[in-house]
Amino acid sequence: MDSSSHSLSRHSSMSPPPDEGRLPDCDVSDDGDSTFDLMDDMMDSTSTIRSQDSGNVDSKGDDGTGSTCSTSAGPGIANTDPKQNRAHQRGRPKGSKSKARTKSKKMVQSAPTESFAFVETGDLNLHDVLCGKGPGINSHVGNKHFLAAVDLRKANYARVETRKEKNDIAREVCRHVRTEVVPNGRFLKRSTQEQAVGWGFDSNADVWVPVDEATMMDRAKQCLREKYTARSQVTQVRGRMAAQVAATAQSQQDYQHREDSFTSDEANNMSPAFAMSSFSYDNFATTTESKMQAQPPGLQTNTSPAGLPSSPQPSLDSKAQVPIKEWVNTEMVKAMSLHGGDVQKADRSYQLNAANLALALMETVDLCHRNNMAFGGGVIRSDTILISTPGTRNSGMVNDTPISAACRDQSLYSIEIAGFGSQSQSASANFANEARADLFNVGAVLYEVFSGVPPFQDQAIDSTESSIAVSSKKKKKKKKRGGMRTGAGTKRSCIPLRELGLPVAVDVLVSQMMGQDEGSHYNSAADVLEVIRYMVHDPVSFLFDIDSAGGHAGIHVPDSHKLAIPKDKLYGRDKDISLLGEVFNRSIRLGGAAECVSVAGYSGTGKTSLVLQLRQPLIDLGGYFISGKFDTLRQARPLSAIVAALDAYCDDLISRKDERSFRVVQASIKEAIGDGADVLRKLIPNLSKIVAEEECDSSLGLSADVAREEVDSNAIHRLMFLMQRFFRAVSSTTPVLLFLDDLQWADSASLELIRTIVCDGNMTSFLFVGAHRSNEVGDDHILLSAFRKISGSGISIHHILLDNMDKISVNALISDTIKLSPLLTRPLADAVYSKTSGNCLFVVELLADLYRQGHLRYSVPMLRYEWNLDAITGLEINEDVVDIMRRKMLRLGATETWSLKIAACLGAQMKESTLNLLSMGFGFSPDSGLVTLLQQPIAEGLLLKVGSNIRFSHDQIQHAAYSLISNADKPSLHLKIGRSLCNVSKAENADEMIFTCVDQLNRGSTEIKNHSEKLKVAQINLHAAKKVIASSTFLAASIYLKLAVRFLEAGDWETDYNLCLEIYSTLAETEYAVGEYGDMIVAINEALLHSRAFEDKFRVYCTLISASGAQNDLKTCLSTGFEVLEQLGEPFEEKVDLAVVMKDVAFTKGMLESKGKDWFMDHHLMTDKKKLFAMRLLNLIGMYVYMSDAMKTPLVSCRMIQLTIRHGLCKESAHGFSAYGLVCSGFLGEYAEAYRVGKIGMAILEKFNSPDVPLARVYAINYGFVNVWTEPLQSTLPQLLVGHNAGLRAGVPEFACANMHMYLVSAFHSGQPLQELAKDAAGLIKECEQYEQEQMTAIVTPIWQCVLNLIGDALQEDPTRLNGQAMQEDEFLRNQLERENRTAVCYMYYARLVLAYMFGRYNQAADVYNKCLEADLEKNLMSKFENCICTFYGGLTALALQRTDPDPKWSAIVENAISKMETWARSSKWNCEHKLELLKAEKMSNAGDSEGAASAYQKAIKLAHEHGFIQEYGILTERYGVFLSGLGDETASRYQYEQAYAAYMKWGALRKCADIRSFWGD
Repeated sequence: MDSSSHSLSRHSSMSPPPDEGRLPDCDVSDDGDSTFDLMDDMMDSTSTIRSQDSGNVDSKGDDGTGSTCSTSAGPGIANTDPKQNRAHQRGRPKGSKSKARTKSKKMVQSAPTESFAFVETGDLNLHDVLCGKGPGINSHVGNKHFLAAVDLRKANYARVETRKEKNDIAREVCRHVRTEVVPNGRFLKRSTQEQAVGWGFDSNADVWVPVDEATMMDRAKQCLREKYTARSQVTQVRGRMAAQVAATAQSQQDYQHREDSFTSDEANNMSPAFAMSSFSYDNFATTTESKMQAQPPGLQTNTSPAGLPSSPQPSLDSKAQVPIKEWVNTEMVKAMSLHGGDVQKADRSYQLNAANLALALMETVDLCHRNNMAFGGGVIRSDTILISTPGTRNSGMVNDTPISAACRDQSLYSIEIAGFGSQSQSASANFANEARADLFNVGAVLYEVFSGVPPFQDQAIDSTESSIAVSSKKKKKKKKRGGMRTGAGTKRSCIPLRELGLPVAVDVLVSQMMGQDEGSHYNSAADVLEVIRYMVHDPVSFLFDIDSAGGHAGIHVPDSHKLAIPKDKLYGRDKDISLLGEVFNRSIRLGGAAECVSVAGYSGTGKTSLVLQLRQPLIDLGGYFISGKFDTLRQARPLSAIVAALDAYCDDLISRKDERSFRVVQASIKEAIGDGADVLRKLIPNLSKIVAEEECDSSLGLSADVAREEVDSNAIHRLMFLMQRFFRAVSSTTPVLLFLDDLQWADSASLELIRTIVCDGNMTSFLFVGAHRSNEVGDDHILLSAFRKISGSGISIHHILLDNMDKISVNALISDTIKLSPLLTRPLADAVYSKTSGNCLFVVELLADLYRQGHLRYSVPMLRYEWNLDAITGLEINEDVVDIMRRKMLRLGATETWSLKIAACLGAQMKESTLNLLSMGFGFSPDSGLVTLLQQPIAEGLLLKVGSNIRFSHDQIQHAAYSLISNADKPSLHLKIGRSLCNVSKAENADEMIFTCVDQLNRGSTEIKNHSEKLKVAQINLHAAKKVIASSTFLAASIYLKLAVRFLEAGDWETDYNLCLEIYSTLAETEYAVGEYGDMIVAINEALLHSRAFEDKFRVYCTLISASGAQNDLKTCLSTGFEVLEQLGEPFEEKVDLAVVMKDVAFTKGMLESKGKDWFMDHHLMTDKKKLFAMRLLNLIGMYVYMSDAMKTPLVSCRMIQLTIRHGLCKESAHGFSAYGLVCSGFLGEYAEAYRVGKIGMAILEKFNSPDVPLARVYAINYGFVNVWTEPLQSTLPQLLVGHNAGLRAGVPEFACANMHMYLVSAFHSGQPLQELAKDAAGLIKECEQYEQEQMTAIVTPIWQCVLNLIGDALQEDPTRLNGQAMQEDEFLRNQLERENRTAVCYMYYARLVLAYMFGRYNQAADVYNKCLEADLEKNLMSKFENCICTFYGGLTALALQRTDPDPKWSAIVENAISKMETWARSSKWNCEHKLELLKAEKMSNAGDSEGAASAYQKAIKLAHEHGFIQEYGILTERYGVFLSGLGDETASRYQYEQAYAAYMKWGALRKCADIRSFWGD
């Protein structure tokens, strides 16, 4: 192949525009982009191939005034028009004019002989070399070009020994500057002042004159003698190359008209050098005997995946094939051109392409060797290997970050070795030697591929003596540096690639292939192929990684105290990453439902690192990665990790400075949490930056001395609701991932909150990931209990269990760390694995420790890491990683070590503000405090600074720091920290520091000797307990209060009565809240024993009553309650009959008779403490009275009305009036009075602006029991939803769920769409399960299944039986009867009655109706509208059966139904009149009164349509159709059925529609 046809010498003039009349014209062939010219020059200087590929360069004077330079650039491209050539050489279009200089008339020429007199500064070109000293000399672009040319020859200059050889190299540098670049350079020096003045210039003018030959040589040799190192060469050469390209680009922009002479085909073939390529193996055919056969010319063979060849295919056109030698030069130029002179990117591009080419070549050689064939001597050379590049390579950029998919969509390099087959290659006895010779020869080729220059100065490998022998030079007495031993034992001179600035991995690969190391690791082509594949698959690590200093990884000399271990790469976790990615895509990327992932494993297995892989993808989607970490030293702090995570999220939201996104999230949060913002702001300080504080009205009622701080067991539910709404609001606007680490230390409140959030059916684009130590979580751990609850709610938990890394993964980590191939690092990896068992943290810390001890060190001469394997193997290392980190800490200074101890005492994370306060307490100055002292540990990686927080990099590091403190010294140090913080904390940050102070004081309590100080610590514990009670974490409060009790003594009841009473009263309440009834009784008895007044006892009495009721000990509950009421002056008779009840009801009714709403609005407030206590107690025991002795229920509500009228209003009065309304409707049947009293209760509620607790109760009673008998059923729906939300906010889930249950029932009977009701019912079931409202779940389930049956539940066959998605009827009935849940049983029969009648199963409906009566539905569903519905369907069933069965019982049922419906219709015509008319119509139809029946049917249909009862409109038209059909009017009958069908379809009862179609047909 004619290499000249692929010449790189495409030159165009790059001289600056000469002044007219000053510089002569230069004829230069117009042959391409000047950028390519520059790179040609640079590559010429690198590989000295210009003389081979370019035309001759000739310079000679022209009539004494200038010189003409001509360059041959190959045939067919020179411009023959001299005028155009001159214009192009001057860098402007033909006809353009240059600006004339008038200061001097003398001519200056650019020629190899400096015959001119002077050069002005403005006339300097970009290749002129300025000699001497002075400003602007070293920075001149020509000097940089000169030094770049020098740097490329320093290696040869250092290697040669004779003066003649050194002078030749210096002369070559000068010749390059003067003749081989365009425009030619000149060696100049600054003229003297006298010379400048003599030439007519000002005395301050910069004028340059040429230097003589000796000065040029001295200048070149001086620069060549400068110390040669790989680092200096790389940093200087690449920097100057970049400067040269930049200067050339500027020169082109300023001086030249760019004309690219490349053809379109050439342009298309210029592919980016960084394209990842896969390779086929060509030119090898394997016979069935596995022998290699030479292919006929023009044929190539593509190898099959199994390594055997496929059928021969025609080779590529010879024009597409180039030898490696030429490919090297072309690719270097193309890389620099493609990247616009960016040396770093161009270098990366070329090195990656070179690695891919190496991969193709080695795959070819490996295929040959696997078939027991070798190439033999002299076949593999850079001029015999031909490359073709079919296809189009990827033009994507290579980033500075790891690229896992870098090798996809690869193109093909095809390899053909010229001369293979010309000899008889076959299996031979000398195969091993020939194979080793192949490796040597391939190594020599790869040397040239990667560096651009051949490995040996004479560039020849003798193929006649031996396949790897080379003709040697005369042996020198002096030892030559960098020599490589050949297979024949001859040592040839070769500069290591690392000294040429190439990566160490490449240097080691090539040097060992060429036999530099006696114990070469590469014993086969397969070994070499494995290493090259690593390079191609991970180019960032092995080819072009950039260190922090900006150098190449291959030549990076690391800091003396650090080992650059990869931090963002995981090893051996592909399956886990895949699972995590799948869940992430579903829940976050696709906006699916919330999901949960549990990551478990031993400490140090990389749990956190695995989860952090999701951070950047989430941020790229505009989402938020909210993360928190639980701390073993802060287990008493409630919700500590979640609160810290949310606080950081709020800060992140503000810091992103995306105003539009911020406003959207802000509005969503405001709408979601509403008035609850005040509660969350106390927990999350940064929330106030998003939701500003607003003034809130204080509640009326109790005076300050009565309204003591008491524990509200419902507070936890309030907080759960607000947090749930907060996360729902955030995830509705942007994707959110909540990651909580170290869940094994999570408090119960945090786990409950996690369950609440994850189980929220309305949450989308939300993913929860929790990590915990599997060895610290047993089967009875509360974390697993929380997971079981989440699974029980239908949320799947994806479990990931991380084990230690295997040997392969450890080896990969070490390989990436020290930038050597895994094949070389395998012995070191085996030793490290044997010491650490593959624990990630242990491996990392051990490597760092080995580096610190010198067993793993960086060799500056070799520019690579080395290790002492024997020393490492012999090390005795503790199995605990803590020991290694402890030694690391002890190497720090004494003050830094002390600061680490203080930090460890504070926990895994601390705020800078806390450290600053503590520094003040210790007496440090602001600039030398703890934050300053911790900077060195931060630099060492022991600590991390995240925003305004400082945290330990790993909890094991904190453990190691804490272990530096002796057990004897720990209490005193904690006490010192606690005292210091208490002394310096001011009022404004006292609340913020309370937990830190109390934790430190409690840990140092054994050192407190003074009793007065103990009482102060007890008071601080009480304050901390109240703080956590406010955030609803009672377990933490219990811990603080029990610690407070330990500081008290018996005599303190006398000296500090109020403190003791408050501690024991609060302790009793918290023990009740956490279910520790034994400890609660002890605290109650202690408080009752020492209380001085009844008012002091009342608080613990209420706790005792609530606890007894919760334990279903109703006898103790009510006996205590009525006993306390008697002490308050409100006694009740022990035995009560109906007469007593009716008497008290009548008395109360008389008191209310003349008092309307206005009277109560003007009524005074209740101020009597005893009466206030009585009202509170009556409100408390009302539910337990109903459960134990329903006969007394009216007495309780009547007493509350009487106290309100006599002593004034209080917030409990609202509930009293609502409860009395229930009595009026349920007991007395006085619906109008019930409605009036209920309205008064609502007015009182509004007057006191009562919190959500009474609101939820009052709404449930009024809109679920009272107003349904008066107001339109549809009007109650919005109010019941308000009550539901209020109950959730108030933390009373029983009333929240009750409101929602009554909403579902009322919506069902008022004709709301069934599809929406099915969703609401499913959501309510989840909510009930979440808040553990089992009874409410049982009540709602039959209604849900009833709705599903009407829609058409695919899981059930009989639409009248409750078997399907929600429940199985028989199993449900059995369970509820075992639990004596009569209400749930009533609802099951109630739902079945509705279905049986609607689907025409009248006998079944009659049977179910009888069961409703047997279950005492009227009593168990007292005052509920379900009584009306049950009576309605029972009457219709009796009427249907009466037509065929004359049994009098049906008549009795009908008459009872009509009688009751008439009463209800008088109270609420809207809800009941159409039902009454249908009953009458059916009765008249049975009696044969067709005219009356028709009139009643029509009236009922009209009323149902007007009042919006769509489902009953369907029943009415259907029944009317049956009636008309009986009269023989089939047309009218069919019309009514069509109306019924349309109504059922609108309602969503698809199964009922199918039932009608089956009767009438389509």
